Amino acid sequence: MMFDDIPAEEICNSGGKYQMCPLCKSCPYWNISTICPMFKAGRLFDHGGTVFFSIFMSLWAVTFLEYWKRMNATLTYRWDCSDFEDIEERPRPQFTAMAPMTTKNPITGEEEPYFPRQNRFRRIVAGSMVIVMMIAVVVMFLISIILYRAIIAVVVSRSGNFLVVASASRIASITGSVVNLIFILILSRIYLALAHFLTKWEMHRTQTMYEDAFTFKVFVFEFVNFYSSPIYIAFFKGR
Repeated sequence: MMFDDIPAEEICNSGGKYQMCPLCKSCPYWNISTICPMFKAGRLFDHGGTVFFSIFMSLWAVTFLEYWKRMNATLTYRWDCSDFEDIEERPRPQFTAMAPMTTKNPITGEEEPYFPRQNRFRRIVAGSMVIVMMIAVVVMFLISIILYRAIIAVVVSRSGNFLVVASASRIASITGSVVNLIFILILSRIYLALAHFLTKWEMHRTQTMYEDAFTFKVFVFEFVNFYSSPIYIAFFKGR
């Protein structure tokens, strides 16, 4: 599709036929054929096949998830683990060591470590506030990246060098993407350690409850952290 694309062929074969306006006051006129390599490179990711690829990925993701649910139910029935979490799962060793009090199990009659539900609820609410603060930090970093791109584009466009000025928006976009990637990786590392600490501090009784709480925290933050830029580009950029 890239090699038989009509717009690409017209641009690449135009030679010096079409001259474009200068990009700055001191810049010369330039031929549209000079953007041929970058235009063809862009067509690698933006062509008609992208639609079919998107449809295939959507169907594949749904099919994989449904088959995984089926396999999970099959293994649960085969291993007789449907009531494992409610009946057979024992308290976490960390919970046993850090629980402030014990209580008698009404079924077994044995003393078991206990942490009051009200205290756990307060800690979960406090942890949720920390998650909201971290999401706000992600949004602030996203806004800073947007400002960075605008400032870099203005600075580069005033450099006076034709080649640099012609690629001002591309330079701002590439450098902004690299900086954004670095911020995403750093924030992800910081939040993983913070999520471990908050989940441990909430004092969940079983390993399943601990993993569910940890997974929820990581999912919410990582979703905002990784998808804030695509959401901005898709729904807000250019308006």
